Amino acid sequence: MYKLNVLATNRCNAQFMPAQKDSPGVCAFCFRQETDIDTNIETVVKVVKRICELPFEEIVTITGGEPLLSRFIIPLISELNRLGKRVSLHTNGILLEKYFETLNCAVEFISLPFDGHRRRLSNYYRGVGYYDLQQRNFKLLKENGIKIGLHTLLTPYNYNEIENMAFSLLRSDYYNSIWYWFIRIFKRMNLSLKIENDVYTLEESDYLSKVESVRNICHEINIYPTRHVKQRKPIFIDLVGNVYILNDHTSRNTLAGNILNDDFDKIESFLISNGAEM
Repeated sequence: MYKLNVLATNRCNAQFMPAQKDSPGVCAFCFRQETDIDTNIETVVKVVKRICELPFEEIVTITGGEPLLSRFIIPLISELNRLGKRVSLHTNGILLEKYFETLNCAVEFISLPFDGHRRRLSNYYRGVGYYDLQQRNFKLLKENGIKIGLHTLLTPYNYNEIENMAFSLLRSDYYNSIWYWFIRIFKRMNLSLKIENDVYTLEESDYLSKVESVRNICHEINIYPTRHVKQRKPIFIDLVGNVYILNDHTSRNTLAGNILNDDFDKIESFLISNGAEM
């Protein structure tokens, strides 16, 4: 079975929060397509039905842009649930409190940014006020029994704090709710705000040594990346049925076809030739 990400929208609200004065820009490292997804509820239902007929894993991750900006987010999740899929939501968390009552019974896992355990660190990446929002979101998920995924961008700014971030998780009330922690390195091709300096750049060897250090602190959490588990290339499907695969050499996903209009055997052949794995 292939790992699947559903693109609910390419729009993002990261700049809702004003940038901290010493920051080069709010969330300047998002990966997304150039144009948004123009669809309707009938097409969304057809896409979900087709997804459930194809060889994709039981857990489907909904992402974006910011998926909670999509006006189809609730019917999308409801239809996935109805057809037997478990739902993971990858969000920046800005709208989580607003939609949580509706999401609570339909989403099993929610992944959130965790770029710092202190106010200044967290706000550096996500904007002034994000730290307080982050803490409320973690509390909300813990209290409602939803598994938490963490995503950290490791850069020179939080490099010397990553062990302290790990220890802060150990002491937190929500430590046992953490599903995984993905610590990633910045890739210039994913930059959305076109910053020309190297403010986010980190040596690969330094990055990997810090990941290993965190793994030695947080034994009970699945820490990624790991040398023992090969990470499969993610497959993306948008709400009109377009299928994309991550491209290692360009700043945009590569189109493989459309599940509503094209033969899936041909799409699958293209995906495999571009590095997709079951």
